[in-house]
Amino acid sequence: MSDASEHSPTPNIAAVLSELDFLRYRLQKIEDRKPWFVNIAAGITLVAAFGFASFLGGLYYQTNAISVKVDQVHSIVSEGNGSLKERTSVIETKLGEIDKKLDRLIPNAPSQRSVSRP
Repeated sequence: MSDASEHSPTPNIAAVLSELDFLRYRLQKIEDRKPWFVNIAAGITLVAAFGFASFLGGLYYQTNAISVKVDQVHSIVSEGNGSLKERTSVIETKLGEIDKKLDRLIPNAPSQRSVSRP
């Protein structure tokens, strides 16, 4: 029976405790570094979020400025008595009247629209 007990693996308790101490030491080192990594990651996230918010804010103000310019151009072109649309309609009416007067003065003259230009 003594032969069987010699062949069975008996753990060396001192070696196991030494290995456990080493693992605890490594784990403690990792945990000591962890807050440092967490703080850096949180800082990077905060900077990225602030940068993205600043970008969106700048984009909002730029879009708002362009919208104001488009509204100004629209009001100049299409609204009111002094608008470009109103002015061109007055000019077109006057040109139409001049064309009719010329047609009455020179009835046999060819129209400008039918004359081909070189």
